[in-house]
Amino acid sequence: MTPQDAFARAADLVRHGQLEDAESACRAILASSPAHGGARYLLGAIALQRGQFALAESEIAAALTINPNVAQAQRDRGIALGNLGRFAEALASLDRAIALKADNAGAHNKRGAVLRELKRPQEALAAYDRAIALQPRFAEAFYNRGVALQDLGRAAEAAEAYGRAVALTPDFADAHNNLGNALKDLDRLDDALAAYERACAARPDFAEAHYNRGVLLLDLKRPGESLAAYDRAIALKSDYAEAHFSRGLCKLAMGRVPEAWDEFEWRFRVANYPGLPPLAGVASWMGEDLRGRSLLIRSEQGIGDIVHFARYVPELARLGAAVSFEAPGKLLRLLSGLPGGVRLVPDVPPDERFDFQCALMSLPRRLKADFVSIPVPIPYLSAEPERVAAWKDRIGSQGFKIGIAWQGARWHGGAAIAGRSIPLEAFAPLAAMPSVRLISLQKNEGVEQLASLPTGMTVETLGEDFDSGPDAFADTVAVMEHLDLVVSCDTSIAHVAGARGRPTWLALKHVPEWRWGLEGDRTPWYPTLRLFRQKSRGDWNGVFAEMASALRERLNR
Repeated sequence: MTPQDAFARAADLVRHGQLEDAESACRAILASSPAHGGARYLLGAIALQRGQFALAESEIAAALTINPNVAQAQRDRGIALGNLGRFAEALASLDRAIALKADNAGAHNKRGAVLRELKRPQEALAAYDRAIALQPRFAEAFYNRGVALQDLGRAAEAAEAYGRAVALTPDFADAHNNLGNALKDLDRLDDALAAYERACAARPDFAEAHYNRGVLLLDLKRPGESLAAYDRAIALKSDYAEAHFSRGLCKLAMGRVPEAWDEFEWRFRVANYPGLPPLAGVASWMGEDLRGRSLLIRSEQGIGDIVHFARYVPELARLGAAVSFEAPGKLLRLLSGLPGGVRLVPDVPPDERFDFQCALMSLPRRLKADFVSIPVPIPYLSAEPERVAAWKDRIGSQGFKIGIAWQGARWHGGAAIAGRSIPLEAFAPLAAMPSVRLISLQKNEGVEQLASLPTGMTVETLGEDFDSGPDAFADTVAVMEHLDLVVSCDTSIAHVAGARGRPTWLALKHVPEWRWGLEGDRTPWYPTLRLFRQKSRGDWNGVFAEMASALRERLNR
């Protein structure tokens, strides 16, 4: 058999998936013809099919030294390099493949994937569009186009692209799953659920689709079904951190508190979890006797979470520990009133050693706490007397004074948390009440809405010097002493008011964050909070109509 015939046979074996026989044939060719670039390339292609990317890149690179002008080889080397995370080299190889064969739809598609990894989504989108123009029934390219559009925040177009992908390939599980994600972003929850269910049907062992289905079912206020979906995801992928953590949050929302704290610990394995890393060489406190021991508590997540869970820190001092609480510098003044002789530090002293350390939000589990046994009486935050006195005359005594906050911070610099902010104009029914004064406690994001209030609605502001210093909420807690009521969205203001023991009404979306539960108008976390819940998704008008009715009753009393 001539080398040419042997190569043709080897290539045919690869096409038919007979990789072991194909590999043997290629090695036989190379034994007699070491410079046979085609056989060397086929070895790389076989390695690529097997997921052996380093070997694939090496073999294909060797083939290209013999003949660099083979478009397919340049494309496949680019694919291997992309899987190895060598994206700049991958892009160069794919560009070379396209220069050799401009109508190579597969090369354009893979080029888009590499550009996405290089954080160039607009160029990635153009590459996918070129692939589709060359091959209009290219389901994978439509799927990738949807991914790029989601990166660009264009959810409606992404859903359309995923829809084209599944129309071309009805059992395309990843496309059904991502279609669900896009539809969820568009608040088309029933359609999103159907998409996730099609993903699970197309690939029953698709753990991520079961997980996404669980998240959505909780958003639909179907917590029992949500738990079952998380159970299925975890059965398929036992170390699935997001599913474990979300299952814990679902149980917390349902009031199944003691069993939920264990799974709450999975948060540390969730990608990009915003907690301080543990100190090397310091043992984690797991509930050991603390008498005569030193303990460092490390903050987690946002301001509201820190204020909320700070209630547990004095309990550690009561158990005999010398407690240091590491919190952001801007919160030290606010937290300075915590009882128990807790030492507050903005950073860990470099020369100090501790017997134990513990993350702040792990304290309920370590202390075996539930909603019934929440330590530290309210209030556990204090207001500075001199600031309280300074704000007395500025606020005045006239009218029924309501401090309001309507917008939360963005999630760690990203998008706003859906449903946790309220249009300021929704507060208008409260402003319309006789003798009611709405006073803004809002800082930074959201204050621009004050410039476009509905006709007849007035919201007072507290001046440029209100909380203008480096200490968060130093003026806010003082101002709250002169307010008859605080009305807030689910943000840190509500936690500060609750921890200070001020009368507070909290406006909650239809399925709120876990800590507020799924039913009822009271919370064991803060006795002075009253919860007003949306009866249906997005219905803030209903929430504020209910508040207006309650306020009318209060004013009449």
